[in-house]
Amino acid sequence: SVNETKERMRRKVFAMFARMGYVKGSDQDNRKMNQARVYQLVRDHGVCKPKELNQYDVRELSALISQLEQWERNNDMAAFNAHLEVRDGICPFC
Repeated sequence: SVNETKERMRRKVFAMFARMGYVKGSDQDNRKMNQARVYQLVRDHGVCKPKELNQYDVRELSALISQLEQWERNNDMAAFNAHLEVRDGICPFC
């Protein structure tokens, strides 16, 4: 289903942030802090900023994952921001 696909993609986003060192620890307190950190990064720098991660549709999640892959390859915030043209905070899909 679409909801299962979106959930799987959101988990991938968290896993990618974990590989890049933005998510640490696994206890309940760390999970809340990590979730807040990932949500803030997505809200501030994601392809559909300032959209919340849970509001992304499948197409937007796919673009976010591509953006993260580029950032992960370059380990560079500029690459994360520049992967897709996002002007004036307007989502290219909205």
